[in-house]
Formats: sequence, structure tokens, C-alpha cells
Amino acid sequence: MNTRDYEDRIPALVDAGADVLCLDSSDGFSVWQHRVVEFVRERYGDSVRIGAGNVVDARGFNYLAEAGADFVKVGIGGGSICITRDQKGIGRGQATALAEIVPARDAYAEKTGMYVPVCSDGGIIHDSHMAIALAFGADFLMLGRYFARFDESPAPKVRGTGGQVLKEYWGEGSSRARNAARYGQGDMVFEEGVDGYVNYAGALADNVKVTLAKIRSTMISCGSTTLRQFHETAILEPVSQQTFVQNSEEVDRNDRPTVV
Repeated sequence: MNTRDYEDRIPALVDAGADVLCLDSSDGFSVWQHRVVEFVRERYGDSVRIGAGNVVDARGFNYLAEAGADFVKVGIGGGSICITRDQKGIGRGQATALAEIVPARDAYAEKTGMYVPVCSDGGIIHDSHMAIALAFGADFLMLGRYFARFDESPAPKVRGTGGQVLKEYWGEGSSRARNAARYGQGDMVFEEGVDGYVNYAGALADNVKVTLAKIRSTMISCGSTTLRQFHETAILEPVSQQTFVQNSEEVDRNDRPTVV
């Protein structure tokens, strides 16, 4: 949802039965989002849930939480189809952003009695990255690339040059999405997103089952059975590039060979 025609769009969405509204921008720390959240609170009270973002520091989180946001999205430039950092020079590493905002969320809850959940948006390629984001304290995750790979995503399947099956995936700030044109803001002078492909991965249900099993296993390894426990018990440690090299395989994978 955008901050331009919200006075018309929000009532239409609510009347249509929308459960949750969400403002999504490469820069959510703005007076425009503040005004939209205030509009929802003044018109609907607490009967309509609305999230805001994205932000990357405690100031941005507190600004939106104080405006009345029901949750705040964290992350600028970390998404697989986002090039905001390259184009505008703003943003922050996803782990660094969470490391600052999660304590701000907890401090805000202690001060006001209002817990405003944090959504980690961006920087997730593998299932293990989800576990890391949750260990940092994120309450939930935004998974654009993850879901784009499945049968259920609306993009068509295509055949890549190497014969692999791909699904089309493009950013909201890309020319393909024609973001500015759709919202009546004039010509798009530059892009903040790219148009590309992700490897097709089959059905959502099959993949989600595996992902959840991995996350549960990681949590158990860290001595926790709830997300809050996980955040408290997980030990996060910076590692060198050599550690990632050690993570890679040193054997050639193959099907079981024929006995000779």
C-alpha cells in the first residue's frame, strides 16, 4: 500500500475484508507514513491493523511505533531484487539493523507496555538465514524470493539457457513493475529494483515443510522451543570468510556409483 491515495485505498481495502494493511517503502522513516498510520488510528481506532517500514535504526522504529504502527518492517537494500543501496547510497546490513532495532523494540515495550513486532525483510537466501534473523530477535519474516520460486507464485515458469526451470521475479521498484506510473507520480527517473529469475522449486507445501523442520532443529540445538527463548538462548558470533569456505563441500557430489 502506498502513501499517496491512502484516503481512498484504505477504506476500499477494509470494506473488501483486508485483514492487515502494510506500508512498504525503501524509506519508511518519513512523515508520509506517519500521516497514513495516524489516519488509520483516527478513523478506525484499533480495529484495523497496519504495519509500516522499512527502517534500519532505532530512530525509525520509534518514529513509526509512536505513530501507532502495529508492526515495523526492517531492512533497506538487503532484498535479492532491491538495489536501493547501489542507487541511493542508503541502507544498512540486515544483521546490523536488527541488532539495533530489536533492543529498541524491547525498550519501547517496557516503557509503554505496547509490544510492536519487528519483521525482518531482506537478506534471506537460505533457510539458515531465516534462523539467524529469528535468533537476532525478529518476530516474523518477509520472504519475497522464497515464495517466488513456487508453483503458487503468479509468475510464469521459463526455461533458462542451461535448461533449468526458472520463475520470473522482479522488484517493486523496477521498470517492469512501473511503480511510479501506477501511482501517478510521473516518470520513473531511476530504478530501485531489478527484473530477474529464481530457480523453480516446486510446490509451496513441500518446501515449507522442510524449512520449518530446519528452523525447529536449529532452535532445539540452541536449547529453545519458542521464538522468544530462541532469541535469548542463541549465541550470535561474527565469522570470517574462511568459515564459509569450511562450510562448503570438499567432495564431488554424485549419485551412488556403480560397484566395480
